[in-house]
Amino acid sequence: MISAVKRLLTICTLFLLLLAGAVWFVLTTERGLSWTLGWMAPASFSVQTVQGTLLGPVVLKGLSYQDANLELQIESARLEWSPEALWSRHLEITQLRIEGLALRLKEQPEKKREPFRWPELPLRITLGDGEVSAFILANEQEIFFAGDRLQLSAALEGDRLTIHSSALNATEFDLQASGSAEGADQQVSFDMVAQLQMDERWLPGGQAQAQWQGTYHSDAEQVDLASINLRLPDQNIEINGEARWSLREQRLEAADLSWPTLRWPLTETPLMISDAGRLQISGEVEIGRAHV
Repeated sequence: MISAVKRLLTICTLFLLLLAGAVWFVLTTERGLSWTLGWMAPASFSVQTVQGTLLGPVVLKGLSYQDANLELQIESARLEWSPEALWSRHLEITQLRIEGLALRLKEQPEKKREPFRWPELPLRITLGDGEVSAFILANEQEIFFAGDRLQLSAALEGDRLTIHSSALNATEFDLQASGSAEGADQQVSFDMVAQLQMDERWLPGGQAQAQWQGTYHSDAEQVDLASINLRLPDQNIEINGEARWSLREQRLEAADLSWPTLRWPLTETPLMISDAGRLQISGEVEIGRAHV
């Protein structure tokens, strides 16, 4: 009887030692990181070089992924995170650096869209310092946007997404934005503030400020902007209003804009000056034409 208990204890001890060794191998070695990526990643995901450990920092080079909707390529990515935060159900990404990102969207046949539902996550996710540099967005015909740098600090907890700060730098403009979005069933409410800097050839004074609040209804594929505020501080121009946009029909259902002062054109001697005014508009938008 005693020898049987000893054998059982020996087996349990060996099992625990093997388990501890496997955990140590996965968490603290480069081969363990490579094995974890190969086990978790889909078959269409590949990476040329893996450096670091699962505890961080993680450095990946030559990433590629594709499916029926998109193709993604990344020259290099570096991730630092806090594994101990997982004990409190918190995925804390302290730093994320991505260089040389190319995203190509594939054309899809027309099909009925599924209503958007806010994701239910079992933990809190925070991104302290995120940056993407030298990136392009394209479809199967052309590159429709190229950016120099995108910076982001954000948190997702429960049904609320908070963008603490974000900045987008491109050749034509610089954009800074912050705000929050909150989901409930099939709708998302949002409140955003943004500041745009642009060449004065395209934007008189070179800067604009905007704030908007609204709700996206996924079942009706409609965006309701309950409050819009646009300011051109160097031109002393401010426009306020509200609007309703149908994504399904590509139709501007209604827009109501008002201003205390407005002049046109902005860059030359004005041909029109309005001390106060109001504009109500509705119509459809098609490629190459508009019906108002």
